[in-house]
Amino acid sequence: MDRQVSSPAEGSAYGSVRAKWAATLILLGLLAWQAWMTLTLFGTEQPWRRLLDDQPIVSGQHPLHLYHGYLGARAFRERGSLCCFDPSFQAGYPKTPLFDSGSRPAELFLALAGKTFAPSAYKTGLAICCLLVPLLLAVAARGVGLGPGGTVLATGAGLLIWWGAPCRQLLEAGELDLLLGSLLAVTHVGILVGYDRSPGFLAWSGLLLTASLGWFAHPPIFLSLLPLHLVYYLSVGVKHRLAWHVGLVGSLAAGIAVNAFWLPDWLNYWWICSPLPAPVLPLEHRTLYTIWSAELWGGSADRALAVAVTLVGLIGVVILNQTKQRAAARLLALGAGGSLVLAVAGIAWEPLGRVGTSKLLAPALWYAVLPAAHALVEAFRQLGVALGSPRRGLVASCGFLAVGGLGLRPHVDTFVARSRGAEPLAVGLGPHRQNLIETLIATTTPEARILWEDRSSPTGRSAALDPPSRWTALLPILTERAFIGGLDPDSRLDHAYASGIDQTWQGGRSATGPTPSWNSSAGGTTSAG
Repeated sequence: MDRQVSSPAEGSAYGSVRAKWAATLILLGLLAWQAWMTLTLFGTEQPWRRLLDDQPIVSGQHPLHLYHGYLGARAFRERGSLCCFDPSFQAGYPKTPLFDSGSRPAELFLALAGKTFAPSAYKTGLAICCLLVPLLLAVAARGVGLGPGGTVLATGAGLLIWWGAPCRQLLEAGELDLLLGSLLAVTHVGILVGYDRSPGFLAWSGLLLTASLGWFAHPPIFLSLLPLHLVYYLSVGVKHRLAWHVGLVGSLAAGIAVNAFWLPDWLNYWWICSPLPAPVLPLEHRTLYTIWSAELWGGSADRALAVAVTLVGLIGVVILNQTKQRAAARLLALGAGGSLVLAVAGIAWEPLGRVGTSKLLAPALWYAVLPAAHALVEAFRQLGVALGSPRRGLVASCGFLAVGGLGLRPHVDTFVARSRGAEPLAVGLGPHRQNLIETLIATTTPEARILWEDRSSPTGRSAALDPPSRWTALLPILTERAFIGGLDPDSRLDHAYASGIDQTWQGGRSATGPTPSWNSSAGGTTSAG
């Protein structure tokens, strides 16, 4: 029988009221810093105006998610389903969870905003999700049993990971569903640990809320939590009464039931999906050097942070296991280790790369920061005992951190530079795209479709650092015209046969003979057909 006990470090060094108030103030400071960083995503000049105006985000797949979010929110209002048929692209195609799965956060944002096409609602929803990051990390830390000091450490490290290169690339590409689902999964695991230690309505409500939102944001991630639930149940279930078991199973079942209005659509529409393409080319040579040099890890500072969090997190898992907190040790080790293995395997083995496991580095590190923070708190406690006073231990710890910071100054400078503000997302169509839209409206009529030739997505480092914009997905709303092509060259739908990619039509003949065309560096080639 495994019983979880609180660490002496949390009860002695950080258990005082003064320490709790200090930790609360630091957490509020981290929340304020996160709010500032989020605001800078929308520019350095008048970011509030850029956040609340009706100019869309045109980075990566954000425009595609906005368009499908609008269609899904409208369909839900009219028929109670997030699926619909869109006649405005290709020869018509079904909008389903298979394409595009990343639009569900946008569907929620626009449904709450009145189910209208509102780029401001999408941007506001994105900002709110960014603000939830420190709150979710803090809840996960408290659920695992970390005290005020450990919670501050885990939250701060988690925010460094959020603004690191791997997460930033996902945010730039529009993978908000993956980021949000990963954070909810880590929080859910933290609350699971707390549900064993202090079962009650508050912990049960947290399990239900995170499960409901997690299954909505990213079902594959929460499906992968089922083995962790089994390990957890076998570790601690024997010591609890029937009500605890009913509550645990009920929260899991209720989270799925809340999403029953759309989850069956995964099965109903699987047959229209083409084979999965590999989003990242697998490594040609699988060696330790090529894996370490892969773009998965980001820059040198990101690599140093990943190594530090992983190694210290491993020490923390050992400490948790030795102090009979085996449920926490097992869940966090499996979550971090499993995600890390899948992330590395995703760049080394093409079948896993096709399902996007190479993007799981961020959740692996978020799992690892929880035991890493516990290890640091325990190290501080032991240092205080050795020096005869917690205050002396604190001074010595600060000295060690200062020496370490000097030794790793280039990496520290990188994080300091990042903390001053985020690189803004591309917001607004700009004069070139606006001129193209006006030309389309002036030279075409709504009766015929417009041929739009897409460009295939690049692969490798250029695609990760500068993902192609899918702004053309907004053309039917901006022009009130229908298109063949222009939606997404990577849609993986059978219906995408009615499109042209990489100069299929450029310089050739369409079904009606020669057609005038113009080249647009913003998205591809168009032809008025």
